[in-house]
Amino acid sequence: MQTSKRELMLALANSLKSQLVQRSAPCMVSIYPHGTITNRGASVSLRTPPGRRRGAIKTFSRASAARLRRLLATTCGPDGWQCIGATLTVPGPEITAAEFRRVWRAFRLRLFRLKDIAFIWRVELQERGQPHLHLICWVKSYTGRIFGCFHTGWLECLGLLGPAEGPCKKKSSGYSVSDWGRCDWKPGWAKTDHRGLWPGALERAVRVKETIENNEWGWWRYLAAHASKAKQAQLGWQGRQWGVIGGQNLHKAPAEVLQMSRKAMDKIIRRLRRLTGCLYASGHGRQTWFDSPSASRRICQWAMSLTGEFKGEISNCGAFLKSSLCR
Repeated sequence: MQTSKRELMLALANSLKSQLVQRSAPCMVSIYPHGTITNRGASVSLRTPPGRRRGAIKTFSRASAARLRRLLATTCGPDGWQCIGATLTVPGPEITAAEFRRVWRAFRLRLFRLKDIAFIWRVELQERGQPHLHLICWVKSYTGRIFGCFHTGWLECLGLLGPAEGPCKKKSSGYSVSDWGRCDWKPGWAKTDHRGLWPGALERAVRVKETIENNEWGWWRYLAAHASKAKQAQLGWQGRQWGVIGGQNLHKAPAEVLQMSRKAMDKIIRRLRRLTGCLYASGHGRQTWFDSPSASRRICQWAMSLTGEFKGEISNCGAFLKSSLCR
């Protein structure tokens, strides 16, 4: 009985070994305009999994988060297009997932009419359980028409939710009247015919950030943080977590690819952890880091110079590395 069990274990081990092949390619760093991807190399499966029907999405998996981070780092819009960021929230009492999808579908149809637009979207839950959206958009020209489609369009789509009544943060009494209906409020309570009239909706329901290309990676890092699993309280959304619309207008940005030894890669990853604030990020396989291309390039040159793989001169390297240690 023991012999047959041992033979079974050996057969299983040989079967697993036959499905994997060790890749002897060197470690690589790909530097894109919006991020850097480190790749140590890993075992690659030769056997593709059998075809099966995709089930319902119930959580934001680690693999899905990694794909979104890589997409954010490697994607860019057409030359001359403007990049903006937007956050869309639903004011008032909590709504169901079906109600949110109804509003989101109506708003997407409005964006489709603009034609010259592409965006990456990500849905998550607020701390109070209300779903909201983060978007990175590329538009041909950010005009008043685009702003109106985002701001007025989202508020109008909120009207599909119908009347609402519930607690609010108002400390006074009053009312407002518009073409959408009427909203009455008193300290701690509000009642409205249209969600777009909810107290504070006009100022906070839509937030658009212009020209994020000049924001020193702030918005990219912010959206990447939402693409990670750091905020567990905001990961309760069930269904599709993110997506791309207008992808035919987007393309993969050119990359500067550097090859190096594993010893140099270890130094690069340790420095990128400090520089980006991701101190507990894994160093195995492929990892995405959001920082400027010049910073990533100098880190790679510094690490490769210590291992004898880079013979050039690195400008201001000492001051740069000292500043990165202080972050």
